[in-house]
Amino acid sequence: MNIANEEAAMLYRIASQDRRAFQNLIADSGMDLRIVCFHAQQAVEKLLKAVLVNRGSVFSRTHNLAHLAELLTQADVSLPLPADALARLNPYAVIFRYDDLDIPLIGRDDARQMVDAIFVWAENELQQRKLK
Repeated sequence: MNIANEEAAMLYRIASQDRRAFQNLIADSGMDLRIVCFHAQQAVEKLLKAVLVNRGSVFSRTHNLAHLAELLTQADVSLPLPADALARLNPYAVIFRYDDLDIPLIGRDDARQMVDAIFVWAENELQQRKLK
């Protein structure tokens, strides 16, 4: 495995850990949505980055899912969700992590569907390029 594949594999493994945290937290109806969606955002971010890295794309450090989606589009990679849908998770990466307000920008079911769709897509993308 080359360095790009190793980094993509690492990002995938860490995304899987964030997904597991997300799944555990979303099952708790009393858990603040901002905490739940932080892990959703982190899982999606790492998966987008894993696919970018695996394709040899170079990008600057960012938590912006819409920007990562744009980079994927520029690399001729089709996403399962539109960039504006992914962008609904952006505030959970930083803004809501340092605020105790629970402003629902996305519902729990929507977040679950988004994470699941991105995982299926990323696994397929990475499998096609023989990462996993």
